[in-house]
Amino acid sequence: MVIPVEKNKFILYNTLQDTILLIDDELKEALESNTVPKEYTPVLKKAGMLIHDDTREDLIYQFMYYSRKYGASNTYFIVLPTYACNLACPYCYEKAGTVLSHSMDAETAESASLFMKTVVKENRSSSILLKLYGGEPLLNSEAVFTICDALSECAQKSGAGFYSVLQTNGTLITEDIIDRLAAHLWTVEITLEGDKEYHNTIRVYKKGGGTYEDIMNAVQLLLTKNIHTALRINASDSHHLDVLLKDLKERGFQDKRLSLYITQTSDFGLNQFFTDDVLCLRDEKKSIALIPELRDVVEKNGFRQNLTTYDSLQRKKVLPCNSEKRGMYVIDPYNDVYLCFFTAGQKEFSCGTIGRGGTILWNPYFYEVMSRNPLEFAECRHCVLLPMCGGGCHIRAYNQKGTYLASHCGNIKELAEERIKSYLRQKYPERFGGLK
Repeated sequence: MVIPVEKNKFILYNTLQDTILLIDDELKEALESNTVPKEYTPVLKKAGMLIHDDTREDLIYQFMYYSRKYGASNTYFIVLPTYACNLACPYCYEKAGTVLSHSMDAETAESASLFMKTVVKENRSSSILLKLYGGEPLLNSEAVFTICDALSECAQKSGAGFYSVLQTNGTLITEDIIDRLAAHLWTVEITLEGDKEYHNTIRVYKKGGGTYEDIMNAVQLLLTKNIHTALRINASDSHHLDVLLKDLKERGFQDKRLSLYITQTSDFGLNQFFTDDVLCLRDEKKSIALIPELRDVVEKNGFRQNLTTYDSLQRKKVLPCNSEKRGMYVIDPYNDVYLCFFTAGQKEFSCGTIGRGGTILWNPYFYEVMSRNPLEFAECRHCVLLPMCGGGCHIRAYNQKGTYLASHCGNIKELAEERIKSYLRQKYPERFGGLK
């Protein structure tokens, strides 16, 4: 890719090798006419901009793709112990537990644990990542304890690392729960919408009332117990973020055990998320445009060391997402297994159900997605953007084309250049801060 940035300056980006160079008119013309001066050859070869005539880049990509897709040294489980929730957030795509509210019972939690231990053994995993989600997972704390105990024991026996993330709304955290889970917890993740006044108009209890102070008390307790806490901040503008960060600072939360990552919520439903590329493009453009302003607010308030870069600027993407990766499974309260987290509860997208003893019979959907290869799609095979999208989302492909074995370009073409520019503005602000 060649992206003009200013007079006589261009970004040269290799999508396969994920390398970037800044070049001028002269070198651009030399590359296009295949008359590159010898003094530029070493650096261009190192960056993958010049390759031998017999190099098969399609085979290089295929090797990368298969390695990422079928390598299962890291096994990742997202478990929903319950669909129930005690909040009524207006944007919740699960409708705050009103559509589904089922919870795992003891037998279901035990069967899920046996299934996960079998997967870890079969994959010979060196690390196990467990994310507990919902609904609100702490509404079914007994299932949480059962699953964490089982995977921790499994990791100890196999020598694998065990990392568990509790994604919670923060309102049910108590000292007893923390003490019970402390040996297992890697991170507790809690969502905030902004400052107290704004947050309390969105993340509200079903019985009424805001949740901000209860969440702050939970964060204080977690940090006191030395539990790493990640705050996901849904930032719609810089003002609410600024007021929130000032409050966090006043509470003494600029702690090395606290991290922040910033994202935005959409004002449309899950069905549109998978079917309406125009709405998604609007959201992505808005998100990318807002990033510099939000990062300035973070810097100004002294939280730079706490900020985790949310990967909305990701460039190279050999796999479209982890839902197509072997050893990544979403387990819901019915013990239905899904590949895509966003489809949990939609049984037409389940790839199997865990039975007693942890057994499962994979259905055709599982094998279609696991055998999906974008190099078999005519529109992807020779596309320079393939390493940036991996063939696109298989759910969107199915919804729009009626098959998982198809590509979905989505907005990759419209956003490719802007993602590169945004990355450079963020990574090298002194050189590219003013890049348009």
